[in-house]
Amino acid sequence: MRIEATIATLAPDLKVIAPVRSWQMGREEEIAYAREHGIPVKGGTEAAPYSIDDNLWGRSSEGRWIEDLEHAPEDDVFQLVTPPERAPDEAELVTLEFEQGVPVALNGERLELVELLERTAALGARHGSASSITSRTASSA
Repeated sequence: MRIEATIATLAPDLKVIAPVRSWQMGREEEIAYAREHGIPVKGGTEAAPYSIDDNLWGRSSEGRWIEDLEHAPEDDVFQLVTPPERAPDEAELVTLEFEQGVPVALNGERLELVELLERTAALGARHGSASSITSRTASSA
């Protein structure tokens, strides 16, 4: 819902297609549907005490005790980041290039958007929250 609210606010001309929501499925029905149709379910299954939703732009984890400040989340919540104690001691400089607001290159290498996002996410995950990112605007040709 958060992504849909953001899109509705920033780009109301875009249509969000969310079949599970329009079909009004509950979590158990979603999992059963995914399994029946061979769709992998990462985290958030009936065994987990929380739900994890991720896509190319990020991940959100929520539910039950994970929102309780008295109970630290367990390691499996942080599948996309390296805990600080295991992250490199040295920062890594990452350069992103943009054209008309769209990222087009990572460290000087032009990439398709999906690959660029996946590689950038891997770089950030390796450093947890300690990565440094700078950007520059490339001229539009």
